[in-house]
Amino acid sequence: MIHAQVLAMLFVCATATHTKELSEHHQTILGPSSGNSCCGDSTEKGSCHQQTCPTPLDIEASLSEDHHHLNIWPNDMKEPIVETKQGKLKGILASVLGKPVQVYFGIPYAEPPLHQLRFRKPVPAKPWNGTLDATRKKHSCPQQLYPEIFDIETGLSEDCLYLNVWTTSTTKPTKSVIVWIHGGGFSFGSSYQSWYNGSLLATMHDVVVVTINYRIGIFGFLNAGVPEAPGNMGLLDQNLALKWVRENIRAFGGNPSRVTIFGESAGSFSVHSHIISPLSRGLFQRAFLMSGTYHSFGLLDTVFESAVRGSKVAAKLNCTGTLRDLTSHPDIVLECLRTKSTKAIFEAVKDVSGSKMVSFLPSYPNEFFPIRPSFALEARSVRRRGRHGQHHAVGRQRNFVIAARQTFLGRRSEGRARRGPEASSSENGSPVDKRRV
Repeated sequence: MIHAQVLAMLFVCATATHTKELSEHHQTILGPSSGNSCCGDSTEKGSCHQQTCPTPLDIEASLSEDHHHLNIWPNDMKEPIVETKQGKLKGILASVLGKPVQVYFGIPYAEPPLHQLRFRKPVPAKPWNGTLDATRKKHSCPQQLYPEIFDIETGLSEDCLYLNVWTTSTTKPTKSVIVWIHGGGFSFGSSYQSWYNGSLLATMHDVVVVTINYRIGIFGFLNAGVPEAPGNMGLLDQNLALKWVRENIRAFGGNPSRVTIFGESAGSFSVHSHIISPLSRGLFQRAFLMSGTYHSFGLLDTVFESAVRGSKVAAKLNCTGTLRDLTSHPDIVLECLRTKSTKAIFEAVKDVSGSKMVSFLPSYPNEFFPIRPSFALEARSVRRRGRHGQHHAVGRQRNFVIAARQTFLGRRSEGRARRGPEASSSENGSPVDKRRV
C-alpha cells in the first residue's frame, strides 16, 4: 500500500532519493555532460530541494519519445508476450535503474470512433488473431496543438482510443495499479506527452502503471441529448478503459482489487467524475485528485448549452438550416457532421470559440451524470462511499505540481522548489481522507 502523502511526494520527487543511481544510469544511456540544476538527493518534511548536481539528470531524453530512448535488453532476450481477453500483445523489455521493465504501447481498449461511431459512446475493442505489436505509440486524439504547453509526441487522429502499460513482472497478479488520466481542459493533452512515461514509477515502487487516451473537444463532449451524441464521450472512454483494466490487468501482474486512479487539472476533474458517476462504481478502489474538483470552478455544461454551441459549429459547416439545428433535428445535423473531415470540424470550432482554448465540456443531465455533479456529492457523501471500499485524497492546489511532468519525472519548473501536498485539507477547506490510498 502507498500512503496518500507518500503517493503525492512520489510524483513530485520521484527521483529525489535516487539521484546518484540515476545519474550513473544517465551516463550509461546518454553519456556525460555538463552540470545543471536538478532535484537533489535530500528531502525535508516532504519537500524536494533544488541543488546543482554534478551530472544533469535528463530523464525526459532517456525515458521518453519512444522505446529507442530506453535501455533495451540484449536482442537474445525474448520480447515479452502477454495474453489479454482480446488477444496476445508483444511489448518491449527495457532497463530502468538496472532493472527490467515491460512496456506495452498503444493497446486498443475501444473500436476506433470513426464514421458512424463519431460522437457516440465507445464500443469495446474486438478480439484479434495472432499477436498484436504493442511496441509503438499510437495517435493522440485530435486537438489544436500548443507545443509550448503540451509536448505531444505522436500524430493526431480520431483513431486514438489506446492505453499504455508499464510493469516489472507479470508472474503474479499482486501489484497495485495506478491509472493516470491526463489534463488539458478536456480540449488538449495526450497520454503520449513526453513526461507521461511510467517506467520510473513502475520500477521504483513495483506497481503497474497505466496511462490512457480519451476523446477531447467536440469529439469527446458534444451533447445533443440523443444516443448519437450523448455527451461525456471522453468520460465514457475513460470508463471503458477502467473496465479494460478490471478485465485484463492481471495479465500484467496487476491486482484489479487495488486500483488507484489519479489525474491533474482536467484529469483531476475526470477522477472526481468517476467518484460521482454511478457508471464507474466498482472500477477502482482509491482516487487521488490533483488541482481540480467540481466544488471549485465549472468545467461543466448543460445539455442545452452544449447543443447550442454545437449548432453554431454545424452552421459553419452548412449542416443547419431554417428551424433545423441540434436542439430541434439532432439526427439530421449529426449525420451531416459525420460527413465532414476532422480538419473542417476543427476550423469551425475555432471560428465559434474565438480566443477561448476550451470549447466543449462535460455536461449533465445524462447517463454519466444523472444530476449536477455538486448535487450528487451532497446527495451521496464521499465519506460514506469510502466506507464501502473507495478511499479518496485531495490536497491544496497551491501545493501541487505546476507542470504535470513533475508527476512522473520529479523535474523542476521555473527554478522553484516544490512542496508536497499538505494532507490536511482540500482546496475548499474540507478534511482530507488520510487513509492509505
